[in-house]
Amino acid sequence: MKLRLFVITFAVLLCQACLAQQHPTQVSSNGTTTVTMSVKGKELKALIQTMVVPKAAPNSPEEHFAQCTSSRTPCVLTSQIELFDGASEVFVPRGAYADLGDIFTAELTTSNGLSALTLRGGDASEAYIAKLEFNKDRVIRRSLYSAEDTAHPVEVSQFFMVSSGN
Repeated sequence: MKLRLFVITFAVLLCQACLAQQHPTQVSSNGTTTVTMSVKGKELKALIQTMVVPKAAPNSPEEHFAQCTSSRTPCVLTSQIELFDGASEVFVPRGAYADLGDIFTAELTTSNGLSALTLRGGDASEAYIAKLEFNKDRVIRRSLYSAEDTAHPVEVSQFFMVSSGN
């Protein structure tokens, strides 16, 4: 009887863990996408604002956007990313996302006391993964990976708080 109760309890806990797993959220090509995750009774939230811009023809005098990876037509630019840890807004420097275009999915995770927003974008040789690591106050680091090699970042940016008082 005790074994049966143990097995049932274990199965219920395992099912809850499976249901709690985060799955990537599809990012809208135009507008605001909301990604949420609950951690220890507190909600993490990311708001990703995107906009569609027409892609200029090669050698045309029209403006070209470096963020366009040619994986979406028309091109999708990231105009703003907002992060929230509970009710507190997390500072996100524009440099953490301004060069990321054609984002397809976004996912929030936590590990070792830090939270992360993982963005996947581009396609084929232009495919990338950007991981924005943050605490309750600010984005600390952005790691950019080729989607073909997720073990070695091709670029890492650190973000620091600057104080004029010292």
